[in-house]
Amino acid sequence: DFIEKPFKTERLLLTVKNALEKAQLQEENKSLRQLKDDDGFISDLTGDSKPIEKLRKNIEKIAPTESRVLIYGEAGTGKDIMARYIHKCSARASESYIALNCAILTDDDIEDELFGAKNSVLERVNGGTLFLDE
Repeated sequence: DFIEKPFKTERLLLTVKNALEKAQLQEENKSLRQLKDDDGFISDLTGDSKPIEKLRKNIEKIAPTESRVLIYGEAGTGKDIMARYIHKCSARASESYIALNCAILTDDDIEDELFGAKNSVLERVNGGTLFLDE
């Protein structure tokens, strides 16, 4: 952007404001890109509120164990993000992470996806993490 002489104060202030907003958005974009994993998902728990900090500490305690984890919550509450974070903090982090949305599958389709003869989810996850959603 540029300002022609003689410039008006309002135009100068607007140009500076726009430049600052652009810089802030670029920094925010850069930060969000760093949070994304190889699949393009945000796999970290973002935020620094007390409940998020408590959740993060609990996840970091259970992630190194071999325990199965039940994540319960309403649709859209971030269960997949929590599952990805648990996976990322676990010894299985270098293995596959597969999320299967069971809500869109029939009973027969779920059975085929999990146990099918060709390329089943259980074969593909192979030592990694399987997240069964909904």
